[in-house]
Order: sequence, then C-alpha cells, then structure tokens
Amino acid sequence: MKYLDAYPTAIVEVFNRNGSKVFSSNNYTVPWNGKFNGAVLPFGVYYYIIDTKSGRKPITGSLTIIK
Repeated sequence: MKYLDAYPTAIVEVFNRNGSKVFSSNNYTVPWNGKFNGAVLPFGVYYYIIDTKSGRKPITGSLTIIK
C-alpha cells in the first residue's frame, strides 16, 4: 500500500487459500518475503488484510506467488 508508513499502528496480515495466517506485521517494519517459518511458500494465491487502525475500512486483496 502506498503511504503505509503514514499509518504507524497498521497491521498487515497475509493468509493462504485455506485461511491460515502465513504473515503478520505490526507497523509493517519488516516487509513480507514470501516465506513462512523460514521456508519459501508454494506458488499460488494469497490474501492480505491491511488494518490501518485509523478508523478506515480494512484494505483487502490478493497477491500471487509465481516461480
């Protein structure tokens, strides 16, 4: 998200297609690198939720890992 640094309390979460959380970051100080527990995740579609904690509606979408 452009300007995410303007929301210092934002929470970013990424989920796999089964709904299991594969990434979570408060303040998004460390970007997601496509890994979970140190292992590269398989190609496929993942879903994200960005809660800016500013009273705005959470931002959601999908991303695809390709190899």
